[in-house]
Amino acid sequence: MNAAADIPDSIFDQIPAHAGNALVDTGAPSVSGAGDGSSGTGEGSSGSAESGKGMAKVYTASWAPSMDFSKDNKFYPPGAAASRVEGVAWLKCKVVRRDRVRNCHLLGESPRGYGFGKAALKTEPGLRIRLHDRAGRRVFDEWTIVTSTFSLADLASD
Repeated sequence: MNAAADIPDSIFDQIPAHAGNALVDTGAPSVSGAGDGSSGTGEGSSGSAESGKGMAKVYTASWAPSMDFSKDNKFYPPGAAASRVEGVAWLKCKVVRRDRVRNCHLLGESPRGYGFGKAALKTEPGLRIRLHDRAGRRVFDEWTIVTSTFSLADLASD
């Protein structure tokens, strides 16, 4: 249910700038700058540069081996399932030790009004993500963007 996907640029407009935070899409590196309110730049294969100046941080996020996607299906919004609607939600989560995430916040959902965002937030306790820097070292206490995809095919496999 949770998978790497392209993130619409409009999602990044909703992300507040925080000094020292990294934004990465699971499965692909991206860049953000530490900020002091000045304009900043960054580039990467996905993601967005936050405002600010300073050295850019590049991280790669991946699903941890302990991630069990089958448990997420119980959170599929009932109204969406009954209407045969699939959806996606984007969460901003802090990656902490033991492949866990904390403090997830909803950035957006599509289509709106079916509860995909609320459902994605319910998956937080089961999310297992690993962040690595360019040298392959594990990174903790940084932010990532998680794409939660709700597919009727996944729901039918339960």
